[in-house]
Amino acid sequence: MELRSRIGHSMLLDSSRDMLYIFAGQRNKDYLSDFYVYDISKDKVHEVERDSHKMGGPEGGFTQRATIDSQKGEIYILSGLMREKQSNTDTVKNSFWVYNIDKSTWSKIYQNENTASDYWDKMKMVEPRPRFAHQLVYHPEKKVHYLFGGNPGDNSLPVRLDDFWSLNLERITPETALSRALFLIRKQNFIEMCRTADRQTSLQYLRSEVSSIIDPSDTQTVSQIKTLPIMLFNDIAKNETVNQY
Repeated sequence: MELRSRIGHSMLLDSSRDMLYIFAGQRNKDYLSDFYVYDISKDKVHEVERDSHKMGGPEGGFTQRATIDSQKGEIYILSGLMREKQSNTDTVKNSFWVYNIDKSTWSKIYQNENTASDYWDKMKMVEPRPRFAHQLVYHPEKKVHYLFGGNPGDNSLPVRLDDFWSLNLERITPETALSRALFLIRKQNFIEMCRTADRQTSLQYLRSEVSSIIDPSDTQTVSQIKTLPIMLFNDIAKNETVNQY
């Protein structure tokens, strides 16, 4: 199979499988979303996906950045410059994707489509603003990504970025996911009891049914349950909604 020439693509070496993965890029005026693998030992190119976006993956892009974890069998892609199909205009979006090599599946684990400059000025200490032509590297032992610089693609901001970020992906176990879901249900039950039942009954429910399912090592649920007792003594529960993870 012939691999079309391109620029601004991503190419990754999988040393454990002796493969090169080539994704997206620009050819003439077209932004590509195809995905190929080059078998080094056999000197052959295989088409993985002709259009990754149609297969549940990222849209066609230019100067997106990609890394690989050969041990996990995963490819990570941080989006770059994309072209809106409806308006045919270039845009920069924040999205992060994971491709499972063995299962041939894409997962979008993060996306923020906000493009307003004032929004990103407020969020500059919270998350990185959209960009392209940035640098993204991966530490395979620490399992940490590092992001530096890039072009924000904002005409009102004619500068290059010089910020530096790290990203550590954490996967919860099925047991933790089940525990958190159960906690949210019982938390909501407790909130409703604070509105309708007496304090003694609500307190007993908090002790026996909510606190009993908390995993002390799960800092998210621990931090949430610490805020619940105060609802017994004021009107917070009247306007409280369940926080989502």
